[in-house]
Amino acid sequence: YNYIGPGGAAYYDEGKKLHCYIHFRYENHNWDSFVYEFNTHKGDARFTLSETPDRSQIQLYCTSEGISQYCPNH
Repeated sequence: YNYIGPGGAAYYDEGKKLHCYIHFRYENHNWDSFVYEFNTHKGDARFTLSETPDRSQIQLYCTSEGISQYCPNH
């Protein structure tokens, strides 16, 4: 796991694998907040993490697939 701070970005080369997984973990938790499988044949996958307007949840949005997942905002 690599720490990415607020407003930060990280870039990885997935090595042209068809199925890839991305894992997000909240601060020092020892479990994953998000695990997301995506397909590289759908284009350049980009992910956005943001708070919902009421700040109760964190949203993970995958731009290449147009899918959102949510977890509680601790």
